[in-house]
Amino acid sequence: MEKQAEKTFNLKMRVINVVIQPSEKHDKENYVKLIEKVFSQGYSFVTSNDKITKMRSLNAQGDMRYGVLINYTSRKADEQWYDTADDKLVDPQLDPNLNPNAREWEFYFDTESHKIGIPSKKGVSFSQVTKFFISAFDKAAEPLGFDGVVVNVVS
Repeated sequence: MEKQAEKTFNLKMRVINVVIQPSEKHDKENYVKLIEKVFSQGYSFVTSNDKITKMRSLNAQGDMRYGVLINYTSRKADEQWYDTADDKLVDPQLDPNLNPNAREWEFYFDTESHKIGIPSKKGVSFSQVTKFFISAFDKAAEPLGFDGVVVNVVS
């Protein structure tokens, strides 16, 4: 009998360490509450010039919380566009709920080790993901009774 070759693939991850303050609050239940608060409140933040990021989904499996962030370009209500055919500025009259250049970014949060992994792949802005989690955890910390949340990039 011939052995079948094992299929393998490489997945590179960028990692963020999350630390709730004060140190007495360092238990996985508090990290679960933190990430669930961010999702349930639907926080969204400007993470780069005209880009907005928010958590689109959150799922659970054991100590792991995983989901998808959505990142898109924010449109302004009074924004004018240039019509190249007619050489004039126009108001596009688009649905204000439609936003261009949307991208989804996956994340994996191990609440036991309090680390977030973000797969490194084309189109993922690690700096925007990091900025989102810094802002979101900062906003969620006070209502949960935490002094703060420190977010560090793991090299």
